[in-house]
Amino acid sequence: MKDRLVTLSGALLALLAVGVLLFPSGGQDREFSVPTTKDRGHHGLAGLQRWLAAESIPTLSWRKRYGDMIGDPALSDTGNLLILSLPQALPARRQELKDLYDWLAAGNSVLVLSAMSDDPPWSMNRDWSSADALLGRLGFQFDTADQDEGAERTEEGAGSFETLSEMMRALKRQPVMLTPACDHPLLADVARIETQHFPALAQSWFLESKSEPRLSLPLLWTTDGREPAFWETRAGEGRAWISRYPDLFGNTTLGLADNARLMANLVRNGLGSGGTVIFDDMHQGLSSLYDPEAFFGDARLHHTLWFVLSFWLLYVVGRSNRLAPLRTPPIRRHAVELVHAMAGLFARRLPDQAVGLQLFAHFFNRIRAVRGLPTNGQPVWQVLEQSPRLNAATVRRLKNAYGAAAAGRKLDLVALANLLSKTREEFA
Repeated sequence: MKDRLVTLSGALLALLAVGVLLFPSGGQDREFSVPTTKDRGHHGLAGLQRWLAAESIPTLSWRKRYGDMIGDPALSDTGNLLILSLPQALPARRQELKDLYDWLAAGNSVLVLSAMSDDPPWSMNRDWSSADALLGRLGFQFDTADQDEGAERTEEGAGSFETLSEMMRALKRQPVMLTPACDHPLLADVARIETQHFPALAQSWFLESKSEPRLSLPLLWTTDGREPAFWETRAGEGRAWISRYPDLFGNTTLGLADNARLMANLVRNGLGSGGTVIFDDMHQGLSSLYDPEAFFGDARLHHTLWFVLSFWLLYVVGRSNRLAPLRTPPIRRHAVELVHAMAGLFARRLPDQAVGLQLFAHFFNRIRAVRGLPTNGQPVWQVLEQSPRLNAATVRRLKNAYGAAAAGRKLDLVALANLLSKTREEFA
């Protein structure tokens, strides 16, 4: 009974461990749509990738670090377009940001979709410092034009809700329109861009130079406040397009207004000969590198753990501590085992002299049988001495050994057995 209780306690502890592994804390990204090529939800980019692939434009879901793009055989050295979203689930390292800038400066382009003017569900509990670090490496940062003015606008907006319905509407994502700010090849045939945001959280964000003077060209403005929302800037020989709205080309927004036309212009202007549209899936959680969260979230691990748990519980609730009674295999005896047993008995009970005399008797009887003499075990020294196949030294050693056995002196049975065996071979 005590063994059963110990086993049951171990099973319960195993069940607790499996529960912790199968249901880890956190995991907001599993509940909401995220901007990756694998996601088919509202914010996913699966539709964009399929659309570009249908237009015979090379695409690639990038699930490694930025530095691996340099020298990758699947990519050309220049003329590529990288699409990334901010903030990141797996923040880029400092060396990665340096490698990214070097990659851009060599003649590639990047489209940065930042959630500065919108707080989509996938951005919750993410490291916003990743956005500051990446934009800072490009030499820019998002900032408000006037902090006091922004705070005054926020207080004014919060106090302007007259009914509960207006307040609930302000807390829901509402459409926002962006219009061209200038004549630019990127804005050809683009009249307006549509996306969504939370009106209650709206602020006047501007893209500012972080350290040294850097030029950025506003390409899109908001229709209501005439505030810049989309910029173009240079990064060495490459270009960077930065948006403060993250959902311009998602699965549901790509077909709105002229969003698809803007993306087509971005691809036309950003891709060079042999270039590829690269989707940064790695920093949104789809990594080909080892990721503990991805490992514990793998369905194959869950199935394995459930199988082990079920097998363990079956063992615990069984009628014994084994799954089936132990069966003793039948013992099969062989003749050689009898010979070994009898030899061991004789070796323990008979003196060496008696064994030696018996060996000689068998030896003499075999010679007698060959010569047609009675097999009485008596010596046949004359026959051995007259044999042309035996030398005198061998016969003399046999006589000495026989005399020692007959006199009761100590014998080396192994040496005697070898001598008799060799003599039989030579006599035959």
